[in-house]
Parts: sequence; C-alpha cells; structure tokens
Amino acid sequence: MKRIFSILFFIWIAVLTQTVSAEEPAVVRVGYYENEIFQEGAEDGVIKRGYAYEYYRKLSEYTGWKYEYVYGSYNELYQKLLDGEIDFLAGLAKTDDRKGLIGYPAAAMGSETYSLIKHAVDESITSDLSTLTDKRIGVLDGAMVGALDKFLKDHGVNATVVTFGDYQDLLDAFDNNVINVIAAEGSGTYGRAHAELLCTFGSTDYYLCVNIRNKELLKELNNAQRKLAAEEPFYLYLLRMKYYPAAISSKAFSSDEQEWLKYHDTLKIGYLKNYLPYSDMDETGNVTGLLKDLLPSMLEAMDIQNLKIEYKAYDSYDDMIADLENRTLDVAFPVGGGIYFLEENGVSPTNAVLYSRTELIYRGMHSGDEVSSFAVNTNNRMQYYYVKANFPNAEIVEFSSTEDCLAAVRDGRVQATTLNEFRAGSILKNRRFRELSMKPLPHSEERAFGVHVGNSGLLKLLNRGLNVVGKERPEKIVYNYVENLYSYTLYDMFMDNQWLFALIVAALAALVTWFFARKSKRERERLIHVVASLADAIDAKDAYTNGHSRRVAEYSREIARRFGYDENAQSKVYMMGLLHDVGKIGVPDAVINKTGKLTDEEFEMIKAHPGIGSRILENIREMPELSAGARWHHERYNGRGYPDGLAGKDIPEEARIIAVADAYDAMSSNRSYRNTLPQEVIRGEIEKGKGGQFDPTFADIMLAMIDEDKDYNMRDKR
Repeated sequence: MKRIFSILFFIWIAVLTQTVSAEEPAVVRVGYYENEIFQEGAEDGVIKRGYAYEYYRKLSEYTGWKYEYVYGSYNELYQKLLDGEIDFLAGLAKTDDRKGLIGYPAAAMGSETYSLIKHAVDESITSDLSTLTDKRIGVLDGAMVGALDKFLKDHGVNATVVTFGDYQDLLDAFDNNVINVIAAEGSGTYGRAHAELLCTFGSTDYYLCVNIRNKELLKELNNAQRKLAAEEPFYLYLLRMKYYPAAISSKAFSSDEQEWLKYHDTLKIGYLKNYLPYSDMDETGNVTGLLKDLLPSMLEAMDIQNLKIEYKAYDSYDDMIADLENRTLDVAFPVGGGIYFLEENGVSPTNAVLYSRTELIYRGMHSGDEVSSFAVNTNNRMQYYYVKANFPNAEIVEFSSTEDCLAAVRDGRVQATTLNEFRAGSILKNRRFRELSMKPLPHSEERAFGVHVGNSGLLKLLNRGLNVVGKERPEKIVYNYVENLYSYTLYDMFMDNQWLFALIVAALAALVTWFFARKSKRERERLIHVVASLADAIDAKDAYTNGHSRRVAEYSREIARRFGYDENAQSKVYMMGLLHDVGKIGVPDAVINKTGKLTDEEFEMIKAHPGIGSRILENIREMPELSAGARWHHERYNGRGYPDGLAGKDIPEEARIIAVADAYDAMSSNRSYRNTLPQEVIRGEIEKGKGGQFDPTFADIMLAMIDEDKDYNMRDKR
C-alpha cells in the first residue's frame, strides 16, 4: 500500500511540474522601431512609452505574454517579420501586396489620418495644391506611399516623392529643409513649432501583424483582442485620446489659425456669472469655474505663449451674446441651447466642451411627461431655448435667478424648471429646495465656446485646443467646482439640528438656574464641574483643542480676579470662558480638524461659531452674559474682529477678558499645523496686540501672569 501511495505521489509531482511548466509565459519577439508618440525608446536601457507599447502591455494582461524587443528600422523589422525572425510588428496598414505575406488579426489596433505638413515660413506653398508642383515630399516607406501617389495623381500634382526607410531620417530631412513637405501620420510633427498643416490626404486602419506561419500566435492575438473589446470597449478610444490629441493637431496650425494668431495678441472672452461649475466671478472679481482652468491649459498644450487672456463677466447671457455680435468679445462661454438658436444669434459653437443631461425639477409626484408651465432664468437664455425646443406647448414664465425659478416651483406658481445635471444635485441639497424632486430628461445638452460667425481661424484654434487636452480634462475639472453650488447656511444648520440645539439650551438653562439657586460654594463648584464636562465634550470635536475651554476659563477667571472682580463675578467669567466655544458644535468636524489651509467657504464656517454659540446661550435669561462671551470673544479692540466689528469699550468687558485668554491658550497649545510656541514668542505677540487685537488693560494683566510663570506651566501639557 505504501508503495502504491509513493508511486501516486511521484505521478502527481510529475503532472504538477508539467502543469507549472506549461504555465510559464510564452516569449513573443516584438519588432520595435522608433516612432514619435507611437512607440519610443527603441534601444536597451531606455524607458519605453507610447501608444503601441501600452497596447502590447494591455494584451499581455489577457495572454500572459512576455516580450523580447528586437530593435531596428521599420524596413529592417518588416523583413525580419517576413523571415520569421520576429513574431509581431505594429503599425502596418492592410494592402493588397501584403496579402499572403503577413498575418493580419481580425481587429485593427488603431486608425490614422494622413496629412501633408509644410514649413510655416514657406509662403510658396499654400492651400492651392498646384503649389506642390516640383516640390519634394518626404514619406515613410509603406502603405502611405501608395495613398500619397494616388492623391497627387488625382489632383494633377507633379511633385517628387522621396521615401525613407527610417522615421527619424524622415523627420531630420524635414527639419533640415532637405524636403519641402512631409507626409505624416497624425503624430508626425509632434513638438515642431515650425510646422503648418496643409491638408489631409487619406486615412487607414493599422494592425499588429504576425509572422504568417505562426497560426497559433495569430489565434491567441484574435482571442485577446475579442476579450479586450468585450471587457473594455472604449480602451482604444481612450488610448488614442491619451497619446494623439497632443500630436500633429497641437502645433501644426492651419493658415486660418496662423492668420488669427498673427493679428491678435489678446483673447477677449466673456463668461456668464452665477453659472458654476462652468463659470462665475469669485469674491475678488476674478473668473472661476471650468473656464478658469480649461482655457489656459488649452493654450499651454498648443504652446501658445504670447496670447493674453482678458475676461469679462456678464449677468445676462443675452448681453454677452450681443457683445460677441458687435465684436467687443472674441469668445463667449458657455454657449448652448441648440444649433438653430446659435445660428439665429450669429454664433458659431466649437465642438462640445461638455455634454450633460438635463434634469426636470418639480414638486410632489409629477411624472414629468406633461409639463404645462416652466420657470426659466431670464439671465440664462440657454435654458429658455432648451425649453422652447423640447416643450413647445408649455408656458414659459421668466424669473431673475435660478433660485427664484426653484422657489416658484416649490411654491406652486409653475409646474417645473430645469437644471443641468452638474448643477442639479448640489443646488437641491440646500434646505429651502429639499422638497423638490428631479428626473432626467431624454434630451442632452452641450456647452461650448462660441465665436462670431465667420471667425474661422479662432474657431479652428479653439477646436484644436479642445482636441489637444482631450474630453476627459473638462470632466475632471468640472467636479472640482460642483461642491461650491451648495452652501450650508446657519439656517440649514439650525433647522437640521433643532432637537440638539433645543436640548443644549434646556440643559444649560437648567444648570444655570440651579447655579443661582445654590447657596453653598461646594454646590456651585459641583455645577461648574458639570458645565466644564459639557465644554470638554465640545472641545473633543478637535483633537488639538481638548481642554482648551477649561484653560481659557481658568486664565479668564485669574485676569478677572487681578482686575478686581468679586468672587461671584469671577465665577460668571469662568462660566463664560467654559462656554465661549459652544458654537463649534454647529461646525462640521471635517472643517475643525482640517490640517491644511482652509478654503474661504470653510473659514466662513469657522467664523460662524460665535453667532451659533450666542443663539444657543441667549435664551438663558438667568445669565445673559453667557451669550456675550460666546458672541464677541473674537472681536478686536481696534474694530477689525468678527462677527460684528465692535471696537473698544463697545465690546463687553468679559468678552475682552476672554479674548486675550483665548489667544494665549491658542498660542500655548499644540495645533495640527504647529507645536506649542515658546513663551517669549507668545509674550511678544500679546505685547504687539495691545490696543489692536486686545484691550491694553487686560493684555497687561496677561503679560504679568506670563512673567510670573517662570516654568511655563500655563500651557497645554499633553
């Protein structure tokens, strides 16, 4: 029996070994020639990149192939493919003379447009093809030669065609003016500022070809391509967008584009305000939104360096289009509403910057199938055009803003309105519109740049820029601005947390009432301990300010004592210090604990906490001073504080005490962005703030406390 098991064991090992051996990745020999963008790094030890190289790597995910790269010129490698010295060669067009010589898979690896490119400074060659007569046209040996010969023959052009076996030799000949024109694929003149697109003369699919005798490898390639197409249907499109938008189309400007750039050093663009994520004006009067990031990136990608951009903001779409029509503007953004209405307005749109779904906004259970009335924003004519085109029988009622349109739907004055999909979700988060619903409509919209009809040079230039950056770029940018459409207001905060605020007010009122009803000092101290525990809970929202309220209360009480407050008044100041930051309960934790720089919107949330705290505490009638400490501890003696900009003696005395104590503890505590400051630095800051940030009297008392604290005990000791 043992012997049988031993035999079976060795058989199993042998089978396993064969299986593992069979699973070793097959080595495939790839012919690798240098070709800008398509495949780069055609020598050992050089980083490889490019369209074809990435395509090889993708196929290996489906096949497990391991590649051995064989380097050479295109002609050399083509002969090696015929001789069976390599297995693969990429970038071959399907031609009659190659049938029976090389193996073509069922699917192409890409497609290419053939273009004629001239030197930008060569004015002897124009869009009139007869000017090519007697010129030297260079072309890479291959399928493009036949397409070029046919094109020249069809147009009666007698030019000299010079073929090159190596791509770099072809480019060198063009750069050194050995040839007048280069016949290139889409990537042909990448990075050459002196090149100008003359015309296109054909297109073709190209393939990853196999040695014709290797039937099994061709079968594996076909299977891998089928799986790739089924599982990642947009892979080739995205790969092309990754590599080729920045190719020939980025630098080889047409004559119309060259003409426009020659006579313009400034691009004047009008944009629509209050239309995020597309465009808006920020607090400083500058453009923001998609436009701010997209247009400069388009110019940069086309290597246009000396064109200044001038932005002009508009409240009304109609006013913007009127200025485009009278040539005050070169470009308007965004434009939309359909080609018919754009034509009526004398506007030529670029290719779409973004396509988006339109959402029907309604109240209640409305199905959206029949809409009798729409609210539209009179300042956004694009919305009017959309409704007019798609709901011709509906009544249109105009309002002065998007918010007014939504309010009209909410209040039942109209049946519906529309919002762009990028705007709808965020805008409807606002509490006053949360009872509204949205439903996607079947008609999509596009937003584009618009130029005056006839301005073909600029139109082509903008379309080129959009092609260069690719369609994914605007989509990525736009989501950075969507969140700015939703403003979480103080009203939203209170309405969303009514029960919590009511509970806090009731608890504090009960505690303060109890405080005043107690006669013994011990009972009062016990109550203060309860309030301090509540303050600790609020401080715990921020890992870096735990214990902050207790320390501020202690420092405030000591300042009050030294200033001459009696024991009862000191206790009040202490209580006010404990609760000075109670308003932070209404500030999102993510904002309080953010380690990086706050955005303007986040800083406004932080600045809201004094007002929130004041509202929580103002209903405690037994101790009205509590709300004063919460509301005004961020006021400055010189009137430059917040929330009310009070100055000097107009700031309640207790709040002036808490202000210096609060600032001292902030500097003597660890923060997410720095450690505790040295005591001498803190002293210098308080000295500097006398009469500006701080009441000089209380600042002097704080300075005396610092001077007496030789061992720096007044600090966060965690």
